[in-house]
Amino acid sequence: MSLSTILAHGRAAANNRMMDACTVRRITGVTTDSAGFVTPAKTVIYSGPCRITMSGEGSPTEGGEATVAVLPLELHLPIVGSEDVRHLDEVTVDAARNDTALVGRTLRVSSKQIKSEATARRISVEEVD
Repeated sequence: MSLSTILAHGRAAANNRMMDACTVRRITGVTTDSAGFVTPAKTVIYSGPCRITMSGEGSPTEGGEATVAVLPLELHLPIVGSEDVRHLDEVTVDAARNDTALVGRTLRVSSKQIKSEATARRISVEEVD
């Protein structure tokens, strides 16, 4: 079996695990209304299936007088169609089959994995409050 065939099977399997849906937007400018309120203008970069998971273990971070664990989040997208997603893009979770608490959450792309033979695009994200 060729590497291309193995990769195609791996990508199909990864895509089958993407049971959630999200939209990735990029700020492309701003608009100002008649009252002077400035609103970011956003362009959709990707919309479709995704998977959200934790990558690795949390690291202790001090916040005020408390130490909390920061859990790294990872967004998985299909390789095809998500090529243009990049640092600082905004991700909105539109649907989550197995955890509806994810719906409506906003994440921001912090970095993305670059790999020539990946089965999914794995993107580090952080939750935006």
